Amino acid sequence: MADIIPHDFFRSVMEKEQDINATDTIKAAAIKNTYTPNVDHTQYSDASGDELANSNGYTTGGVTCAATVTDDDTNDNCKVDIADPTWTASGGTLGGAAFRYIVIYNDSSTPKSILYIFDCGSDQTITDGVQYTLQIDSDGLFTVA
Repeated sequence: MADIIPHDFFRSVMEKEQDINATDTIKAAAIKNTYTPNVDHTQYSDASGDELANSNGYTTGGVTCAATVTDDDTNDNCKVDIADPTWTASGGTLGGAAFRYIVIYNDSSTPKSILYIFDCGSDQTITDGVQYTLQIDSDGLFTVA
């Protein structure tokens, strides 16, 4: 499965339900393979039922990622980027289970809107003492032209 940007994200920005700026809290949540990503899934609650448990270095709701929005007048686009989300397993397997997806969402918006769903390609099991970092592309999370 490929990564997904929910189609409703752009509508929610245009209708001012949300924006992405330095004061918003953008989070990354690790989601098990029991979840089936869908372009129509627009809210964190669509995926949170399959999130890793609050244990062994994982906190329910995920980690906060600093976000930046860069206006590029030369190329007539706008780049949205976030800091690479990172977790370290402590005391056992991160969240007590494997995960397959990472859901990036705006914790400051109402509802908590999904910005991006990453497919890790296979189950990821992070064992005690191991750090996992999702490397966001050097070109950013996405670009709007």
